Amino acid sequence: MALIDLSLKEFNKELSSKSPAPGGGSVAALCGAIAAALCQMVANLSAGEKYKDAQKEIQGLKEKTATLENELLRLVDKDTNAYNTVIEAFRLPKNTESEKEKRQAAIQKALKLAAQTPFDTLETVYGVLPLVQTVIEKGNPNCITDAGMAVELIGSAAQGAAYNVFINLETIKDKLFTEGLGKETLSMKNRIFHTIGQIRTQIETSLKMG
Repeated sequence: MALIDLSLKEFNKELSSKSPAPGGGSVAALCGAIAAALCQMVANLSAGEKYKDAQKEIQGLKEKTATLENELLRLVDKDTNAYNTVIEAFRLPKNTESEKEKRQAAIQKALKLAAQTPFDTLETVYGVLPLVQTVIEKGNPNCITDAGMAVELIGSAAQGAAYNVFINLETIKDKLFTEGLGKETLSMKNRIFHTIGQIRTQIETSLKMG
């Protein structure tokens, strides 16, 4: 059964087990999916005459966010599957030189997938952030804290995804791959957190938090 088909209680039980997967990478994707769902909630609560001028934009936003949410839910399972592929590669036989070569090639291929998958999570949550920013600016002001929670979850998703990219890059021998993906990851993460800082200030000013 897919992780996303489990109940919250079942997922937490699986997460807390001694099995290393699901782990932080899947949780990062889940944080992003919840952020997208919160964004949709605020959009759904931004209906009526008061928001009529923004309805076309809000409707389009809901559709985009739903697509990103589905992609992030898919990545919850993809991250765990990628980790399991790495484990399977390490378990391949290594009795002969031929087996050792095949095993090493399989490990490197699996590690690249394990690094690419959290990067896909990072890239997808980057797409959610401007949508949350829009509902904060044009949506129901009574839901600003819900949108704010979405922003914080995006931050957690982005940081967690970046961690998981880099831990896999450590043992990949293809330097062109590792340098390229590493630079892209840091650049995207920095853009996300720059925007998060701006939104936090906006929210805290609105809530008179100081």
